[in-house]
Amino acid sequence: QDGINAGKYGTVSDCFVRVVDDAIKPWDSGALYKNMVIWQLPLGWPINLGWWGWTQSDADTIVENVYLIHNQNWMTSDGWPTTKSGQCVVGGIYGSSSVKSNYRINNIYVETACGCAVGLEINKAAYSRHLTPEGCVGSIKDLHVTNMYFDEEFYQIANYNNFLRGERAPNPGCDGDYAGQISNMVISGNVNGRDLGEADFIIPRKHRGTVPGLVFETVNSATTTSTSTSSTTTAATTTTTTTTTASTTTTKTTTTAGNKVTVKVVIETYEDPTLVNWKIKLASTNSNVKTGTASGNPYEELVELDAGTEYKFVIVDGNAEKDTFYEVWQGGNVLIDGDAFGRKDVQFFQL
Repeated sequence: QDGINAGKYGTVSDCFVRVVDDAIKPWDSGALYKNMVIWQLPLGWPINLGWWGWTQSDADTIVENVYLIHNQNWMTSDGWPTTKSGQCVVGGIYGSSSVKSNYRINNIYVETACGCAVGLEINKAAYSRHLTPEGCVGSIKDLHVTNMYFDEEFYQIANYNNFLRGERAPNPGCDGDYAGQISNMVISGNVNGRDLGEADFIIPRKHRGTVPGLVFETVNSATTTSTSTSSTTTAATTTTTTTTTASTTTTKTTTTAGNKVTVKVVIETYEDPTLVNWKIKLASTNSNVKTGTASGNPYEELVELDAGTEYKFVIVDGNAEKDTFYEVWQGGNVLIDGDAFGRKDVQFFQL
C-alpha cells in the first residue's frame, strides 16, 4: 500500500496519508507537495526518492511543511534496506538513469521517535532500477533537505543510521551526470534541541568522493514560512555553514540584514516574444515576487530582490516552435541560463 505520486507538475496539498509503505513519492519534475500529515506504519520511507523504473526529466520538485505524527518504520529497518541506512524520513535506494536535480525538501516536523533523518544511496544494482544502455545510473544534484525538526532522539534497534553514498563502481564511460554521485547536497535539522550534523551520518570513507560538496547547516527559523500567505518579513539572520569535500572541511558564518540586490532577466527568442512569460518566485513559499512577458527581442528587465534569499525562476514558452534563450544576471555574473527546454523550464538561484 504505497502513498502518493503527484506526477509531472502536479500538486498535492492539505491531506492526511497513512500507509504501510512509502508515503510521498516525489519522482517527477516540477511537482509540489505541501501541508501534509503522515502516519508512517512499519515499512517504507515517509519521503521516498528512489524506486524509479524509467527515464525522464526529474527536477525542481518541492516538498514542504510535512508533519510526521507517527513513524514506525524502525520496526523493519534492521532488514531493509540491506545497507547501513535504515528507512529514514527522507531517502531511498536510487537506481534510475534520470538525473534528479534541484529538489527542495523543507520544514519537516517529526513528533515521535524515528530511526534516522536521511538515508540515501545511489546504486546501479538497486532493487528497482532502469539504467542507461551503458549501465549508468543518474546522479542526484543540488538536493536540499533543510529545516527538519525531531522532537526526540533517533531510536534504533540495530546497526543502521543516517547514511549517504553514491554509486561505488560506475561502469566505464559513466561520468558527469551519470557518475551516480550525490553532489552539492545541503542538510539541516534539529534533533531534540541539538544540531543534526555529519557525526550523525555514516558516509563510508572509501566512497567519500561519491558525495562531493556536502553541506551541513543550522536550521534557520527565518525561512520557516506558511504556504498560505505571500507576505514576507525582512530581518537580520545569521547562518553557519559547514562544507565538506573528500579531503577538507571548512566553516563560514555570514550575516544578512535584508539588503537589496538587483538582478537582470534577459530573454531572446526567434519566435514571438509576447508568448514567452516568466516568473521569479520565493523558493521557500513558491509565491510570486515578479512576473513578466518578453515584450521585445532581446528583452531585458531589472528586478530588485532580497540578499541571502533563494529564488525560483520559471519560464514558459507558448510558441509552437521552441527556440528561446534566457539568462539571469547579478552584476557581471550569470546566475542561471538555459536554451534547450520545451514548454517550461524551472531553475533555482541563491543571492
